[in-house]
Amino acid sequence: MHQWTCILFGTWKAMGIGSSHNLFIILIASLAISCSKSAALKITNTGTQDSVLLERLQNKALSFWFTSLDSVQNIAEKQLIVAENNHSLYGQVQAYSNLWYVANARQDYQAAIEAGLKALALAEQDSVRISVSPPCNNLGMTYQGMKKSKLARSYFNRSKAIGLRSDDKIALAISLSNIAVTFESEENFLEAFEYARKAYEIFKMQNGFENALTRTVLNMGLYQLKLDHLPESINWLKKATQSAAAINDQEALALAYQYTAKLKLAQHRYDSAIQLIGKSMSISQLGSLKSITLDNLFLYSECYKRTFQFEKALQYFENGKALADSIFNTQNEILVKKLDNQYEVDKQRNLAEQYKLNALILQQSNDRQRRQFTVGIIVAVCLALSGIVVANIRSKLRSTQLALEKTKIELDYLKAQTNPPLFVKCFK
Repeated sequence: MHQWTCILFGTWKAMGIGSSHNLFIILIASLAISCSKSAALKITNTGTQDSVLLERLQNKALSFWFTSLDSVQNIAEKQLIVAENNHSLYGQVQAYSNLWYVANARQDYQAAIEAGLKALALAEQDSVRISVSPPCNNLGMTYQGMKKSKLARSYFNRSKAIGLRSDDKIALAISLSNIAVTFESEENFLEAFEYARKAYEIFKMQNGFENALTRTVLNMGLYQLKLDHLPESINWLKKATQSAAAINDQEALALAYQYTAKLKLAQHRYDSAIQLIGKSMSISQLGSLKSITLDNLFLYSECYKRTFQFEKALQYFENGKALADSIFNTQNEILVKKLDNQYEVDKQRNLAEQYKLNALILQQSNDRQRRQFTVGIIVAVCLALSGIVVANIRSKLRSTQLALEKTKIELDYLKAQTNPPLFVKCFK
């Protein structure tokens, strides 16, 4: 459980994403693959060299989750080779899950879907010992990232059904949380709250899931705020603030202060809102949480605008706009780099395909020449054999003819001995 907690906290810190929607996606991604890793303990052939190697590769991949996606991808590719050679279904599911994580983090959704579907297909081959729930959740998260909420929810519902059928509380809570996110993206906050509440009831009964519990409570407070249920919202946000402070989850704490500031703003308590924004801003700037900082700047601007301090409102608005442009430019640079990398990959793939095509054409040409040469030899041999046969037949016919002529002469000689005139005639 401690390892799961480290995975969750480290992933949030590494990604530096501020919105509750994206945070919860990352939370569930970490939980899903951790569930998949946990399932390995049921099926690994302990004591074998390959199983030990697979476990070491997985641990190494997890250690790079927060620092290097390239390293995770390289390790996952090695995992896949070892697992395939060892005919380990779980090892292959694990490898494809890591490849899914890398592709999803890079927003390469097509590659993420391919890896997720392969992991799901392999898990289904031995669903008794390998949980099908994590691949379903992974695919759902990818489709949610593509803003295809209904398709995402179909995978989450399948995972939920598996959790209910197998009495897997964690898988069930993960699925419920993900379903809540799909409704949040559709701005159906009432349904989102109900599913988050069900997940909360499960998480609070589990040890080692304080991070998941904190994020769930935080989202529940946000949903109640969106529904204008302010008294209920303040209660949930108080719990989230206390929980985040207790487990030292600075990012969740910054969000809790920010959401509470929005609540105070809705209650027209501007001084309290400004104080809470200041607390959130201190944490977000210290942790380089740009998305949270951006929201705080615009909240500051809104508060000062409502209190008629237009100079400060304009200043914070301009600062927010500058940060937004900076984030946008950074994202564009990442996108351009991604497109450049994709172009190089496609270029190399096309060159490889062209090389294969040229090699195939050359092979076909060589095969054709080889066939022509073979046919030529066969024809030459047949002609030679035919010549030999014909010459042999002619020789036999000649020998036969000479033998007949000799026999005829001998016969005439014998007749001449009995008839002298004929003998004379014979020699004329």
